[in-house]
Amino acid sequence: MNILKLERLPEIVYHGTTTEYQLSLEKIKVDYGRKDLDFGQGFYTTSIKNVAIEWAKGKVWNNFKPLVLTYRVNIDIIKSLKHIHFISAGIDWVNFVYKHRMELFNESDMNYEFVYGHMADGLMSTLMGDIKTGKKTYEDFKTEIYPRKNILYYDQLFFRTESSLNSLDKIEEEVL
Repeated sequence: MNILKLERLPEIVYHGTTTEYQLSLEKIKVDYGRKDLDFGQGFYTTSIKNVAIEWAKGKVWNNFKPLVLTYRVNIDIIKSLKHIHFISAGIDWVNFVYKHRMELFNESDMNYEFVYGHMADGLMSTLMGDIKTGKKTYEDFKTEIYPRKNILYYDQLFFRTESSLNSLDKIEEEVL
């Protein structure tokens, strides 16, 4: 895994959700939500607003509306924190995503506060379901996982700890 030159982190990030969670996001909780995601349980953002809009629209149900939150990343705060940066979607990234998607990690593996790297493609649920039911193996996973959109760099900046969340300053809420 590679150490990130923190000056290269995105300064603005977006989180897509719905108005159902608008009030709860006044105080973000890193221990809320699913554990079986690319980088584990925590708070996910991206530097690409259209991706956050896509996430928000995909979560809409009932009378709730898509919501995109915009944050400024305080580089001075975050640069002192332990982190992982995946420069490419190579074998380190593949193994990390697999371990978290399969919930095969333990607390000693989690000695980082944030992760910056590629976003896995949108077919992960099907692939992970096939692995969990024995239809596919880890070898299949290694050949079938791709970064999202495969051509463009769809990134995610993942916050795992309260300390890492302190680097975020909300600057806008946009109901779509």
